[in-house]
Amino acid sequence: MPTMVERVRAICKAKGIPVSQLEKDLGYANGYLNPKKAETIRKDRIAEIAQYLGVSATEIDENSTDNGTITLLQSLSDEVRGLLEVANGMTKEQVKAMTEFAKTMKGENSDAD
Repeated sequence: MPTMVERVRAICKAKGIPVSQLEKDLGYANGYLNPKKAETIRKDRIAEIAQYLGVSATEIDENSTDNGTITLLQSLSDEVRGLLEVANGMTKEQVKAMTEFAKTMKGENSDAD
């Protein structure tokens, strides 16, 4: 079974991204992803690397419970994250009303159910 470092290196190769470029862009030490030096990657860096590579954290660490959620949330703008925070805890009807209001504000036609 490949290690986390080996998985990252394989994803980089498949995407045509030099490992050294990933290390540089993310501010890691040169050789951080050297399979001779390490087999695992710190949890906080798994999400960062996954986002950089455009994959879910589970592709790097099969024990991760991320399933892409962290990557998705990090890719959202502050405004969209703010809307999600407001919607958290609302009833289904309230969320639907908020969605319809947002569509109206955007100028889209609402769906008549």
